[in-house]
Amino acid sequence: MKETIRYAWGQSTLGEFIAAVSGRGLVAVEFGESRARLKQDLLQRFADADVVEEPVALADVIGKVIARIEQPRSDSELALDLRGSDFELRVWQALLGIPAGERVSYGDIAAGLGMPGMAREVGQACAANTSPWWCPAIGW
Repeated sequence: MKETIRYAWGQSTLGEFIAAVSGRGLVAVEFGESRARLKQDLLQRFADADVVEEPVALADVIGKVIARIEQPRSDSELALDLRGSDFELRVWQALLGIPAGERVSYGDIAAGLGMPGMAREVGQACAANTSPWWCPAIGW
């Protein structure tokens, strides 16, 4: 059975964004200057899925995304459907555990994962995250 990815558009102080959800949670939030480009990127990323625009059904999701962008310390809970390698998932879970406003280095994260010396790989995992703004450790 083909997966369905639903998406909608939002506007924040960081600009316009597209947010996409699967049956498990938020899979992507992307910012950009062109709606056409953002939609094309989403279609490519989920080429094997049915990708459907549902602005009314996702109004609550968009509201929670905006709340988290505007107030990173907010408790706007939203299920996440993180997709990546085992290592990327471990890094992203570590990022989610860092309180908003606190800054840590890639080396600190690597050491916390029991992998000292892998700061570069942690940085690459952070770069691969499709919703990095959700992880408060990126230094907003």
